[in-house]
Amino acid sequence: MTTQVFTGDNPIDTTEEGLEELLARGRRNKNNTVSVEEVLQVMPETDGRDEKLRSIVSRLQENGVSVRAETTPTAGDEDAESARRVIAEATS
Repeated sequence: MTTQVFTGDNPIDTTEEGLEELLARGRRNKNNTVSVEEVLQVMPETDGRDEKLRSIVSRLQENGVSVRAETTPTAGDEDAESARRVIAEATS
């Protein structure tokens, strides 16, 4: 099963198309980075999220794009906080 997220008028496939979108966003950014929130936008499902996050972070890093954790998490945003933890573990 493939999950899609709509950003504007364009659905993003959370598998390869989602990764490609993250790579494109990171490459457009002068620091070659994407945010935790951008990563979560392309993978809204929660089943197996930690492993998927590790895989996405690994593939982004292999392609020269880093995931930045914002310093001011949104209050009560447990998904983003959990993602930050997983990404910190994956990048250390």
